[in-house]
Parts: sequence; structure tokens; C-alpha cells
Amino acid sequence: MATERNPLGLNDLPDCILTTILSKVPLKQAVCCSILSKRWKFIWTSLPKFKISSVDLSFSSCSCIVDGIFEHHSGSLQLFEFGIPLHNEISDKISEWIQRAALIDVRDIKIEGNTINFFEVPTSIFLCHSLRSLSLKSFCFRNMPNYFVGLAGLETLNFENVELNDNIIYLMLQLCPVLKILSIFYCRGLRRLRIFSDSLVTLNLCSQIKAITANCPTLANLLLMKKFGNVVEMAYYLPACLSLCTDAAQFRMFTTLKSLRKITLVNLIQKHDVPILSEFPNLEQLCIGNEAYSVPILSEFPNLDQMLGNDAYNALESLWSNGAMQESLWSNALIPESSASSLLKNLKRVHLNMTLFYDPTPLLTYLLPRAPAMKSLLVSREEGFKGIKALRLINRLLNLQQEFTQTKILFSQDTVKEGRCLCDLE
Repeated sequence: MATERNPLGLNDLPDCILTTILSKVPLKQAVCCSILSKRWKFIWTSLPKFKISSVDLSFSSCSCIVDGIFEHHSGSLQLFEFGIPLHNEISDKISEWIQRAALIDVRDIKIEGNTINFFEVPTSIFLCHSLRSLSLKSFCFRNMPNYFVGLAGLETLNFENVELNDNIIYLMLQLCPVLKILSIFYCRGLRRLRIFSDSLVTLNLCSQIKAITANCPTLANLLLMKKFGNVVEMAYYLPACLSLCTDAAQFRMFTTLKSLRKITLVNLIQKHDVPILSEFPNLEQLCIGNEAYSVPILSEFPNLDQMLGNDAYNALESLWSNGAMQESLWSNALIPESSASSLLKNLKRVHLNMTLFYDPTPLLTYLLPRAPAMKSLLVSREEGFKGIKALRLINRLLNLQQEFTQTKILFSQDTVKEGRCLCDLE
């Protein structure tokens, strides 16, 4: 006779699984679970991640709860994330909490400061010798502490909306020998960056920088944006660079990067820029019209050429809606000269976003004959590209498909839907 098995309850699970479950809920609720039973009383003290945000905690309760967590915590700490905007009282406690986190071998630190009144970076961060990742947002960082001898294991460094200077970045690279990812977004105080690193793999820059000197023999991914102002002056040695994400204004600086396999351009490519594509003999992926300003780390997005976004187009769409741009600008922008020697032998994938290219036929007429290995062409559209324009575009691309059968032309769902609706009306 078969005996019934009692189903397992939460209390029957090992501590490691209960800790994993608690790490998925807000910190305040995880601490509150200590009243459930004797078994649960101290489970929260071994949580591997502390994520503290204004959604979970108020200013009044934050200090008491965080103090209690560090007082009772056991084991190591993977992540200390603090997302409550700083004020004078909490800013005095941040350095103490980070120092406590350092004592339990914290690996990742992510702190968001105050976007109105910037506070100095807590100096206790530079005592966290177990640190692997550091992300700071809305802080002031003007001087390196004298006792800082380096972070031997730091692999990821992210500064966003931070007041910096050129010397800080230079010293950080010298004192962090295994740094692989460096991201600097919307930081102030930078003028002439000097980046020398034998370990850096990904470099993301989006700030007002006048000049950059980069010597990074292992760098594979480069993102360089400058929304306003003139082109960045750049002297570089990047022999292993495989992926470039930039805007059309900066594009012409990188014609010597012959190792590039992926190029992402986030705005309009001009007529005189199109033939430059043939100067990259290893080019496999081309993406034009994609949003990239919100992508913090390129290595986390290996299929960046297939991502869509809207933020980079807000200004252009605004100009279009106000009548400042005319369709003739786009339809006549790309008429390159024919050259039989300018072959893109390895180009396999192309992605065009129709917010910028209202008529991409001239560009495709140039690319398709010169890219015998091209397998797929993805055509996507954003809001603003509709009506009879979409139907005419589909017809033109279908004609190209008949001529270049080796390339599979793919339409986004919205583009196909727009075309079908218009066909039904006709």
C-alpha cells in the first residue's frame, strides 16, 4: 500500500535556498520576515545583496534599519546598492556603512547621490580591496585619497553625472590593473582624457570631452558620443577593437580601425560617409539609426545592432513635427559614387531604422552589390513613419529583394502591418 508523502514546506528548505528567496524581495520586507518563526529570525542576516531604495525605506527609517543589518550580518556581501538621494544626515552615515561592507568582503558597490547638491565620494570606498564593480552617480570626485594604493580586483568602473577631472581617470587606470569596463556618462570637468590600460576591454564615453588619448591594446568595444560641440580630438592605439558605436560626426576619425566587425551609427550618415564603409575589410554588422545613449556597457549587449530605442530620436522627431525638416533631405542624402573596388566582402547583417531613413533605397543600392555575403537586412520603423510612405518603401524594398535574392529582407511587424492596412484600403 502506497504511503502519502507530505509536501515540503518553506521551513523544510535549506538556509541557502531561503536566503535566495529573501534576496528577491525588498530589503524591508526581508527583515520583517524575521518575526515568522525561530527558524526565520536570523535568515536575513546572511543576505548576499543589500538593495536600499526610497521605494522601500523612508529617510527616517533608513539609518536604523541599515545599522541593524550590518550589526547582525554574517557571511560575505556580494552587492551593496544605495538608491536613496543623499541628504546631510545620511551622507554622514554612508562612509561608515561602506567601511562595514568592506569588512565583510563586499564585491559590488552602487551608490546614487543627490542630483541637486553633490556630495563628495565616500573615501571608505577606496578601502574595499575585495571590490569587483563600482558604480557612482551624482557625486563630486575631485581628489584621490593619499592612502589609496589601488583596487587589485576591480573589473568594472561606472561614473554617471559625476564631477571629475582628467587626473582621476588616469590614476584609477594605473591603480586598477585588471579593469575591463570603464563607463563615463554625462560627467563634468573632463577636458583631455589620457587612457592607458593593458586590460581594458570596453570603453564607454558620453561626455563633453575635448581630446582623448587612448592606448588600449586589448580594447574590443568602443562607444563614443558627444551630443554637442565639435568633434573630439583623438589619438588612439586600439589594434584589437571589434565594435564601434558612435555618431556620424565622430565616424570619420576611425577609418584606421581595420579590425572592426560591427559599426553602429546612431544618427544620419551623410552621402560622403557611405563609401567609408568599404574601408573596413572585416565589417560584418552595420546598424544605422539605433539608440545607444542609454546603453551603459556594450559587452552586456552582444546583439546591440538588433536593439531598438526612441531616446536618440526625440530631437529629430521634434524638428520633423515642427516642419523644420523636409523629406527631400533624407531621400537625396545618400547617392554615393559607384566604385567596383569598394567591396564589403564580409558584411552579413544590416539594420536600418526608418525614423531617420525615410528612403533608404540609395544606401541599399550602394551596399547590396558590394556585399555578396550579406544574409539579412532588417528594416524597422518608429512612430512618424506611416501612411503612403511606408507602402512605397515596402514596394521599393521588395523590388530590391527580387534583384538581390541572396539577402533576406526582413520587416518589423509594425511596418508590415502599416503596408497591409494601406493595401486593404486601396
